[in-house]
Amino acid sequence: MKKYILAVCDLEEKYALKLMEYLKVQKGVPFEVQAYTLVEKLMDYGMHNHIDILLVSENAVCEEMKDLNVEQIFVLSEEKEETEEYGFRCIYKYQASENILREVMCYYAEAKQPVYIRNHNHNKIEMIGVYSPVKRALKTSFAITLGQILAKEHRVLYINLEEYSGFNTLMKTIYMSDMSDLLYYISQNRKNFIWKLASIVQNIGELDYIPPTLSPMDIRHITEDQWFDFFDELRSCDYEIIILDLGESVDGLFNILRECKKIYTPVKDDAVSYAKMEQYEALLRIMEYEDILEKTVRLSFSYLKGIEYGFENMVYGDLGKYVRKILAGGDGDEL
Repeated sequence: MKKYILAVCDLEEKYALKLMEYLKVQKGVPFEVQAYTLVEKLMDYGMHNHIDILLVSENAVCEEMKDLNVEQIFVLSEEKEETEEYGFRCIYKYQASENILREVMCYYAEAKQPVYIRNHNHNKIEMIGVYSPVKRALKTSFAITLGQILAKEHRVLYINLEEYSGFNTLMKTIYMSDMSDLLYYISQNRKNFIWKLASIVQNIGELDYIPPTLSPMDIRHITEDQWFDFFDELRSCDYEIIILDLGESVDGLFNILRECKKIYTPVKDDAVSYAKMEQYEALLRIMEYEDILEKTVRLSFSYLKGIEYGFENMVYGDLGKYVRKILAGGDGDEL
């Protein structure tokens, strides 16, 4: 995958290095990040090399930067008001680094000419499905805990495709953009997917996730072909593992599960849950999806003593221990 150059120029060395370090560890966007604290060094590099994005503080920006080989220049402004400096768009400097990145990627996705980056080697990205016909079986808690643990060593993206995820309440966040915006972007045949994704992605610890849709209709109206177009776009990004937290309303659910390398299915220890599982498994056999059953791992959480509140805390409690044992090849029944 081609590396894109993102340069940070700020006369405050501490700020420049801090922002550079944050940008360097971000997943999903193929940037080589450079930091400059001297305008002269930036000018020398930019006159002889292409820079895709330049973030420059307002005390360092100058008219001559228009002559540099830079695709997009954003001025890091000390004022919150939306302004321009030398014709460059300004971004508030003292907001969270993740917000700076999202804002830059949003503008960049809209302004940049289409870029075709496609990885046709499907073996390089591993899809893991988490699905159960049984409700309230800790499916999402497991999926996010699994994602956080895997993200310690891999580049992982979590995607919730349930009708009602409850993320706005659980994360105490009002998302400015979510999965609906990403799906609409693709439907318009826009080609800068990796940049649009980077403008939307949020984090739980080291795990990246796409804020889920607010309206169930946005899930129900997406066709199976559109889902597979979406997954194909994800292959252009720098992720190693995609975790799909799936609900019944996803069109082509069984074919999506078939694409997953492994499927985790939480169950509950009661007669109704067992009956639902028997119906689900019988349907898979009738419709000749036995291969889904072959790579399905049933999960029972009856041995857990309790579930910690908050997704980031779950990795340190009983659920985290359970997930680690599952990943190590155990059945997780004893902690």
